Formats: sequence, structure tokens, C-alpha cells
Amino acid sequence: MGATMVPIDLLRERRVQLPRPRAVELSDLPGLEPNLSGVELVAMLDRLFLVYHAWPRPDRTDEPTGVAVVEFQRCLYFSGGGPNDEALHNHPAAPYGIQSYRAWEITNSPEIRKLGDLVHKDGSKRLRSFMRGVRHFVFAFKEDAFDCFAFGYHLHGLYGSRKEALQRISEALERPDPWPEPPVDPWACLEERVPKVPCPVPECDAGAVRFSVFCREHHIENGAEAVRRGRETTSGD
Repeated sequence: MGATMVPIDLLRERRVQLPRPRAVELSDLPGLEPNLSGVELVAMLDRLFLVYHAWPRPDRTDEPTGVAVVEFQRCLYFSGGGPNDEALHNHPAAPYGIQSYRAWEITNSPEIRKLGDLVHKDGSKRLRSFMRGVRHFVFAFKEDAFDCFAFGYHLHGLYGSRKEALQRISEALERPDPWPEPPVDPWACLEERVPKVPCPVPECDAGAVRFSVFCREHHIENGAEAVRRGRETTSGD
């Protein structure tokens, strides 16, 4: 049975509307010191540790102070150096609600797709399965804004001094990576359905999957049909 081909105009009308980006505060991490700009990074391959001075947030005055260490899970890319607190409105994530002296995650961040275009020679289309699960974090310090693209994070510890914090990081790097890289499933993106987006094939009641306008069955079916037609065209030449 051949694939059910759908007019391209119909596909264009059914563009998937993705959720809008927004800033969500990482409330499980200590607040950022508003009077100091001492930030340090320790990196080894895709393991990244962020070291900063912790300070209670105005609405959580019972928070402890000290030197916080945050470890990121399989960091793909990070950047820093600005803007500072007075120019934070110039940060790409400013429209989503970030504020100074706090840590944030930008959900549905458009910067993740840009990262895919940056790190792969063929752009993010070839990285869709690999980029699934990547998260965008922003730490808005007094003199720096730190952006990190990773698969997760956790508070490694809150220590009494910078020396102790760096010692704990050194010890952690001598142990195996707690987040080994999982195998990539090239079909994983066809398991996640997009709410309220039906498959455009007539009489198909299934919903479309993420990164496609078809359901899983018709996505694979139409792809196989396209490959078959391509082979026929090549052989005919």
C-alpha cells in the first residue's frame, strides 16, 4: 500500500505553534551575591562547575550564605562576560522575565535552536534527536550574565570558603561522571505528540508528533515513499 500524499499547501496551513519562552527561577539554588562579582568556572570536557558567592534573596532572608558550587549535566555550551545588572535588559532572555541576582531557566528557549545551528555543520535539523532535553540556564550576576546550555544541574554544595569549594570540585573530578551520556534514539522525537495538532492525512485520528505534521505512522510512510520516488528518478536518469 502506497503512502497517502498530502498537498504542500495543507501542510503549510498546519504549522505547529510551540509554547512561548518564559523565565522560571531556579528556586532550589542559593541566591546570588548582589555586591560581589566573583564568579569562577571549572570545566573538564562536558563537566562544568559554577562557583559563586551565595546570598539570601530579599524574599527569603533565612537562606544561608557561603560559596555555592553548581554542577551542570553534560554541558554543551556556555558563555559569560555580560551584560551586567544595569544592562540586563539587553540580554536576549530579558523579554522573558529574568531579573538580576537570581538564577533562571528559559523554557522553550529559541537560543537552543540557534545553538544547534552553531555546533553542527548542517544546522539544527540534523541535531533534533541529540538536542532533545537540552535546557537553557541564565545566572544574572552583578557584573556578568552567565548562560549555560546543558541537560540538567544540581547544587553540588554550599561551602565556607572558596578554597574548600575548589577542593570539593577537584575531588569530584577524580570520580566517574555521575551523568554518563545516554544512547541517542533517532526515533525518539516521533514518540512525543503535539497537543491539539491532528495528522493531516484524511480519516486519520492520530495526533501529529513533534517535528512533523504527521502522526508517527504516516511520517514514516511518507518518508519511505519519498525515498522510493527518489530512487526511481535516479535510476531513470
